[in-house]
Order: sequence, then structure tokens, then C-alpha cells
Amino acid sequence: MRPQGESPLLWTLVCFALSTFFGSVAAIAGDAGPVVAIAGGLIQGLNLDAGGAVFKGIPYAQPPVGALRWREPSPVKQWKGVRPTVAFAPACAQTPQLLPISPGPRKKTASI
Repeated sequence: MRPQGESPLLWTLVCFALSTFFGSVAAIAGDAGPVVAIAGGLIQGLNLDAGGAVFKGIPYAQPPVGALRWREPSPVKQWKGVRPTVAFAPACAQTPQLLPISPGPRKKTASI
């Protein structure tokens, strides 16, 4: 029932805004995906609309920096709590799209 003196368009917009907001809150609350235990700790993925679940960006080793550079992968360190695995990590900066200059065509060199 709309309040007296209010325009139908305004009342429609208010109802739409409220239903969108509360619908979004319910969707976020209901999107909690499955939680599973792996070597590093607990991870949470996303439920798929078609059934099943997806887990993205699961760490499998420690980052290869410092003393770990140019070595075989070291086991991932344990983490506390539940780690969300709903998105892949950012792409490596070595991809051609992120380089400021393109390599261009290869030049032929004289062989001896």
C-alpha cells in the first residue's frame, strides 16, 4: 500500500530500490561456497549455478622469492582461518599485454 500523496513513480522506485538491496544481501549471504581442508589449511570456493563448485587461485607452494628463487617449489605455509578461493591471482607481469614495448618481428642474424 502506498502512502497518500506520494506519486506512483516515486513509490515504484522506492520499492524497486529496497527489493534490489535486500535481494542482494540475501544473495551474498546465500553464496557461501563449500569449505574444504587442504595441506595449507581451509579454503572456500564458489557454488556454480549449474551445480558443483569452483576453487580458484589455490596456493600450491611458497612464492619463489629470496632464497627460494630458482629452487624446486617448497610446500605452502599453513594459514589460519578460511582462505577464499573465488578468484585467480593477478597475471604475471611478464605477459606481453603488460610490457611497455612489444618485441616486434625477429631479425635474421648471419650465421657463421
